[in-house]
Amino acid sequence: MEDTLIPLAASMNSPPTLPLQKPDFNRFGAWPATFLALGVLGAAACLFGATLNPTRAAFAWHFAFIYGFTLCAGALFWTLLHHATDSGWSVIPRRLAENLASLFPWIALAFVPVALAGVRLFSWMGVDPSGDPVLHGKAAYLNAPFFYGRAAVYFLAFIFFGSLLRRLSVRQDLSGAPGLSLTMRKLSYAGIPIFAMALTFGSFDWLMGLDYRWFSTMWGVYIFSGSALSAMALMVVVTRWLQAKGWLKEITVEHYHLMGKLLLAFVIFWAYIAFSQYFLIWYANIPEETFFFLHRSSGSWKWLSGLLIFGQFLVPFVLLLLQWTKKRVNVLTGVSVWLLLMHAVDLYWIILPQSQFGGSRAEYDALKGVLPGVQFHWMDFAALAAVLGFLFYAFLRRLASASLIPVRDPRLEESLHCHN
Repeated sequence: MEDTLIPLAASMNSPPTLPLQKPDFNRFGAWPATFLALGVLGAAACLFGATLNPTRAAFAWHFAFIYGFTLCAGALFWTLLHHATDSGWSVIPRRLAENLASLFPWIALAFVPVALAGVRLFSWMGVDPSGDPVLHGKAAYLNAPFFYGRAAVYFLAFIFFGSLLRRLSVRQDLSGAPGLSLTMRKLSYAGIPIFAMALTFGSFDWLMGLDYRWFSTMWGVYIFSGSALSAMALMVVVTRWLQAKGWLKEITVEHYHLMGKLLLAFVIFWAYIAFSQYFLIWYANIPEETFFFLHRSSGSWKWLSGLLIFGQFLVPFVLLLLQWTKKRVNVLTGVSVWLLLMHAVDLYWIILPQSQFGGSRAEYDALKGVLPGVQFHWMDFAALAAVLGFLFYAFLRRLASASLIPVRDPRLEESLHCHN
């Protein structure tokens, strides 16, 4: 692997192939102020909502936190994959993923309200293990000290790899040292399995843990597929916006075409995992497993389930099959915006039904089959505004702090002339 970088060393000691594209933060217009205002107003609204209905506010914030977390996790995955595979075409758009993946410190801060509201979100925290055989068998794993300790480890791993890979990449813009590419590749080899474990167990703890009786061995892969899909969709949208502002002109239709192919691949992958999980649980017909889908296929929740089938799979699948769609930038951007919306619907469908039962089957049995339907609340939108407002404001700050393109990456020339 080292030999593949040696022939490029001479060129890397010459002036950069491209000038640094460090955008002026003031040229982002009203967007930074808008995001910051949304964050402040959303947070204030959530604090007010917590005084009225603390449990509903906790679930609304948890939904928004998970949405922001999955966007950053997906971006970290694409960054790790780029370096591990020594990809050439993705050099130019890579910095967008690096900037987003480096925002895990903010995501960790957004986790603080989740930690404080743990007993309202995670029903096992309020149950005596000695009186529940299921929880008693899981008590070694489901206990508060271990739960919060694991969360700290997850965030340390995400922050370490997300921040370090971006720092090394930005350093290469200035030094041009080809050895930094090899360093980042080695880091990514180590980072991929650590990332996979942290994301998997994080999804177990923060989402499956909402109902400690339910379980699915495919859950980590399901959350991963949605994270990777939504992060790539966000990269398409941000790229198009930056190009409209006059930057990233080096990204061509060929880059969009490749990003569209990856969107199609993960639309199919998400649907495959979702169907496989549903089919296996339906076939086994174990009560602890079927309850999850029983609730979400009843009342008005079934319409949200149907929307996911058509909106997150069938519609984008048909559109992205066409080469025409993937090579029409505005159309591909529209599909990406739609996928970001569907990812929010997916997470809402996962998290918010649990707020109606608190994990108690006794509550469910008392309803005698009359299940509550979808109950949208203004706090859902306030929490999203708070988390995403601050997140996107920090993202714009990151964009303006370094070149938008890794201008001295050894494979920049390949990315500039990519064709597929």
